[in-house]
Amino acid sequence: MIKIEKAAGSKPFIVYPGTDVSGTAGGNPSVESYCALDYTSASRYRLKRDDHNQIFQFFGNILGSENKHVYCLDKFADGPYNDVSYESRPFETLFPSATERQKEMLGWILANAYPAVSAADTFALAGVDASASPVLDNNDAYAAVQVALWVLLGQISLDEVYFLDCASGDDHPKSDRMRTTVLELLRLAGQHIDGQAAPVINAPAKCTCPCGTGAWIKCCNKSVPQTAAGEPYLIFQGCPDEVRDVCGRLLIGPFRLQSGFEGQPEITVTPFCDCGEDYSATFMDFCGNPIANPVIGQEFYIALRASGHCVCFTVTAFFTGYITRVITMEAQSTVLNYQPIGTSFEDQPVPLTAELCICVSTSVKGDASVNAGKAAISINNNNNNNNNNNSSGGAGGCSCPMPFPMAPICWPYWPGMVRPPYPPELPYPPYPPYPPYPSCRPEPPCKPEPPCCPCPPEPPCKPEPPCCPCPSEPPCPPKPPCKPEHCCPICLPNLPHL
Repeated sequence: MIKIEKAAGSKPFIVYPGTDVSGTAGGNPSVESYCALDYTSASRYRLKRDDHNQIFQFFGNILGSENKHVYCLDKFADGPYNDVSYESRPFETLFPSATERQKEMLGWILANAYPAVSAADTFALAGVDASASPVLDNNDAYAAVQVALWVLLGQISLDEVYFLDCASGDDHPKSDRMRTTVLELLRLAGQHIDGQAAPVINAPAKCTCPCGTGAWIKCCNKSVPQTAAGEPYLIFQGCPDEVRDVCGRLLIGPFRLQSGFEGQPEITVTPFCDCGEDYSATFMDFCGNPIANPVIGQEFYIALRASGHCVCFTVTAFFTGYITRVITMEAQSTVLNYQPIGTSFEDQPVPLTAELCICVSTSVKGDASVNAGKAAISINNNNNNNNNNNSSGGAGGCSCPMPFPMAPICWPYWPGMVRPPYPPELPYPPYPPYPPYPSCRPEPPCKPEPPCCPCPPEPPCKPEPPCCPCPSEPPCPPKPPCKPEHCCPICLPNLPHL
């Protein structure tokens, strides 16, 4: 496959040469610059020069837009501060001494920077952090693009691209990032126009794709590559180099469309013969999963059901993209020496087509792997594919002749011949048996369990409170003395009476 790199942030554009676009442009009626405008209070800066150091904003009502930012293309002419009528003019008419490179660089900046894209995207394109304090906003993006255009047209020098505080004359806190943005926009525009970002494809001297020539795949890439920076293009990246058998179908690929646009093209697969029910084509991924509609930049395969030892077909992609018209305009009033202005609109439709012619042989003897008795062919034949781009010799078509006496692409059936049943329509099975799924990566060993934390020691039991002393028994009251026992009177002996 041929690798084509797309320049990040580059949009297709044309510098419009027509004179049929008209509208009006104006600015602040009080002729206030960034040093005084009420909505630029966070961007009170001017350029580092003694005169003509102010930055103004201008707006246009053009092609149905209202108050769309437009740019001054002559710093030393009068600004259209009240509504002034304008008409489009070729760049060469407005700047007869400018170079083609300046023209294309101006077109690239107006197509790829604010307001064609957001302020955030403009600073990101220049590699500047707009979110850092102080934050860069739409006013700053406009000022950076305006100054870049003045530098490009030779009206101010790079030594003057410093943004000074209107009050103190010191560098404004945004100055470093603003200067970086201006310089980077100029660098990127020059790099793009010089062709460093344009895809390059080496076209072969001859391109044919006959069947039966000892190769699994013959391919002719008729896609027209980009010939100039900024030119819109749609191209197949090289040619397919894999053929596999999936459930009785040929899985051919990979295919990938490359373009400066993003979106979903219309892709058709057309066989060279009228095969009727013997033929069908669907889009799939590498594993055989269906893809409804491939988009630009997406890899896809084509699953073919066709009978015969050789099948030839064309793959055609159609896409209509909208490119940016960069419009330069001249004032129609002669009251003052009004400056020319520049703006851009993404409104120019461009139909694009890419085409491949492919012949696949299913009976060639050569390097092929057979798995369990099934044809499982994986080809990496760079000699046959990587350089097959573009038709040659002004033939205007792809030469895919049928060899003789090889059988026709669609096999006939004779009476009594058993017609083998076709396999069911895809998707079946959901995953083909080839190639085998890569083995799962071994799971990393489980992390050892952390040691259990030792249980905290049990707190000592609280001492039992001492038993309350039993109250002392009151002493027993003394017993009263025993009453003396009554003594019997002493019996006196009976004395005789005297």
